[in-house]
Amino acid sequence: MNPHIIEQYLNGTLNAEDLRDFEAQLAADTTLAEAVFFQKLLQQTAQQYNQVEQVTQTLTNLSKQRMDVAGNTYTLDELLGMFAPSAYYEEELALTRSGSTSSIQLTKPLPDADCLHILEIEFATSLPKPAAIWVENNLEETVIAEQNIASTNTEYTLDITLLKPGRYYLKVSIDDDTFIRGFYVQKNLMPPM
Repeated sequence: MNPHIIEQYLNGTLNAEDLRDFEAQLAADTTLAEAVFFQKLLQQTAQQYNQVEQVTQTLTNLSKQRMDVAGNTYTLDELLGMFAPSAYYEEELALTRSGSTSSIQLTKPLPDADCLHILEIEFATSLPKPAAIWVENNLEETVIAEQNIASTNTEYTLDITLLKPGRYYLKVSIDDDTFIRGFYVQKNLMPPM
C-alpha cells in the first residue's frame, strides 16, 4: 500500500471517490488497518512531542525573564548586565572598607543595602561643610544628578523610584574628599554571578 494514500486519508485530503475506495480496502484488509492505526499513532505522538517542546520552550523563556515592581520584564542577560559590579567602584569600596581616611561617614545606607523607591542617607555626624551627592550606575553613568546637602543635615532622602533594578553607587563629596557606598535596587532580581 502506498504510504502517501494513508497520509492523505489521515489528513482528510482524499477526494470523495478515493476516500470511498480506500475505506472499502480498509474494511477488507487487516494489514492495511494496522498500518493506518500505527501511522495515526505516529502522527499523534509527533504532535504531542511538538506540544511538549513548545511548552518547554515557553517555560524556558519565562524562566529567563524576571519582572520588577513596575512590571518591566528583563531577560537573564539584561539582569546580569544591570547587576554586574563596576570594577573601578568596587576597588574604591574595598579601600573604604579597609579603613577609609574620609571625613565623611555614613550610617545609612548600609553597604550593599537593597533599596526600593527611596534611598535613605544618614551621616554619622554633622558634615563639616555642605556636601554634594549623586548616584551612578554600574556603568559609571550619573543616574541621579548632583544635589547639595547643607552641613546642618545629618539625614537626607533620595527618590530612586525611576531606577531600574541593578547595582548602584552613592557618591558623597566635600571638596576633594569623596565617599562611595554601593547599594542595590531590587536585589531579589539579581541572578547568581
